[in-house]
Amino acid sequence: MVLSDVGSMRGGVNPFTIYALFAIVIAVVWGLARALSVLGPFGVIAIIVVLGGLTAWLTLTRGEALRGRRETMGLCVECGYDLRASPDVCPECGSIVNEELKRRRRIAEELSGARTERESTPPPHASSAEEIPTARGMSVASHERREEPQ
Repeated sequence: MVLSDVGSMRGGVNPFTIYALFAIVIAVVWGLARALSVLGPFGVIAIIVVLGGLTAWLTLTRGEALRGRRETMGLCVECGYDLRASPDVCPECGSIVNEELKRRRRIAEELSGARTERESTPPPHASSAEEIPTARGMSVASHERREEPQ
C-alpha cells in the first residue's frame, strides 16, 4: 500500500500532514531520549519501576471495577458475555452465573408478571352521571339538583 492510497481511502489526506506528524513523533522520541540520558541509568530504572508499579496497580483495580460493572449490568463477570438468554452457565467461557443475577432475574419476572396482571384487569368505569366528579368536587347529578340563586 502506497502513501497516496492511504490518502485516497480517508477522503484526501494531504501527504504533508502525514510527514508533519512523523516529524513530530521523531522530535518527541528524541526529546524523551535526551531527557532520560540526563537521568542516567538509575533514573531510567526508577522510571521503569514506577511505571511498572502504576501499570500493575491500575490493572488490578480496573479488573475489580470491571467485574463489578459487568455483574451490575447482567454480564458474565469473566468474559463480559450478555447472559440474558443464559439461565445457569455462560455459553462463551463456561463460568457459572452467580446467585445475585439469578435473584435479580427472579424479581424482574415477578414484577413483570404483576405488571401484566395489573394491565389485564380493566380499571373500574363510572356507570352513571352521579359517579363522575366535576371540577368543584361535586358530582354531576348533585350539581344539576342544586337550585339556582334568585
